[in-house]
Amino acid sequence: MIFSKDSIASQVLCSTRHFIPCVENLPVPIDLNYLASCLGYIIEEARIQQQGYITDTEDGKRLIRVRIDDPLRVKRFTIAHEIGHILLNIYEKKSCRRAKKFRLHAYSREEKIANRLAAEVLMPVSRFRHELLRHVIPSFATLGAMAGTFDVSLIACMRRITELPDFISFSYLYEFTRRSKDRLEVNLQNRYSSTPNLRFVEKPSEVVERCYAYSLSKGRNWEGKIRMVADHQVAIPSFLVTYKKKDKFFVRLSGWKKSDKAQCKREN
Repeated sequence: MIFSKDSIASQVLCSTRHFIPCVENLPVPIDLNYLASCLGYIIEEARIQQQGYITDTEDGKRLIRVRIDDPLRVKRFTIAHEIGHILLNIYEKKSCRRAKKFRLHAYSREEKIANRLAAEVLMPVSRFRHELLRHVIPSFATLGAMAGTFDVSLIACMRRITELPDFISFSYLYEFTRRSKDRLEVNLQNRYSSTPNLRFVEKPSEVVERCYAYSLSKGRNWEGKIRMVADHQVAIPSFLVTYKKKDKFFVRLSGWKKSDKAQCKREN
């Protein structure tokens, strides 16, 4: 089985594979009800404050409870995340019993591993890579098609691309604030990338403003190539998506490219 760069997630899945079937061999989108049942759990939707949690009922049932009002693809990631907690607890020989109000810090070790396991479960890496290579040109439409195939959100899909070891990829979210008629302020909100030293050749704000201006003038998402540097300079096919949320304007600039180094290794 091939895994992404997170070794803990691969260790957990390898050591617990007698509890659940190999996700690489299952049809996509992955049937989470089936995986939960293999672990002895039932998925139940409920009106709860948090997105999801694991609990036991008084009559002995083991539940993965998920918030009923969340979008379907958000629910799927929440369920996969809770399955990740179960697998990690099995791996570390800990109890899976968790109180209804029990919460871990979002950036805790266990939460991070559960998120990585959720990605491995929903988007098995060899299947995901194969599907990605079918789409020649990165675009918002390509991302949407990939997300549809695996029944995940667009951002979960894009983050998964940045986890593939043989791709150079990124997804940066910016907030636009108009300070005056002629002046925009561009602030980075979050970033995912295949390597921490990936950076723009040009000034980031200028790149983003130029792509945004094109989108406004043409009435469609900008698509093209952006020059970036990691170990060497590379032109990455990219696209920009704009949206508004609570009176704030955001743009997400994303792109990916097969690594030239990975190609050279196969040829040699």
